[in-house]
Amino acid sequence: MKPYQHILVPVDFSQASQNSVQRAADLAQHYQAKLSLLHVVEDLSLGKVAFGGTQTLPMNATAKQNQIVLPASGYCSGK
Repeated sequence: MKPYQHILVPVDFSQASQNSVQRAADLAQHYQAKLSLLHVVEDLSLGKVAFGGTQTLPMNATAKQNQIVLPASGYCSGK
């Protein structure tokens, strides 16, 4: 079997996501593979938010992002 060369992990800041990143980081280290993390932000209608809609924009996801990304940052490709 050909070893992994590049591992892509979707993240959503959940505990399951954290576990997936840790497992992927372990695999990336074992196979000396690149690790890329992907977080897709939901497209919110700014008109609804700006004019009193029930949706609110997340103010700061940095803490959660750092909690997940920093432990795996040595294996991330950064591209």
